[in-house]
Amino acid sequence: MERKTIAILVTLLSVMFCACPGLSLCMVGAITLTQGGTFDFASGTGDPTALIGLAASCLGLLGLLIAALLIFFVWRRKPAPPPNLDEPLPPAI
Repeated sequence: MERKTIAILVTLLSVMFCACPGLSLCMVGAITLTQGGTFDFASGTGDPTALIGLAASCLGLLGLLIAALLIFFVWRRKPAPPPNLDEPLPPAI
């Protein structure tokens, strides 16, 4: 396979398996986080809804970050190799 074909496949797979679920999880987490919750860390009682929303938002952002990094590293261009300096110079005119 050519390098460009592999890059296209990695992009599609990372969007399908990282970005889309990450975006969905991030939205669900944001909705859950804004619903409120009363969890007291000292006594360990209350409704942990806000904590679940925060965790879901963080996991969603992690999925988006993984997809973005995969796409960046696959599509970046590698620097051209430096010219060979051991060759003799052409004669001057």
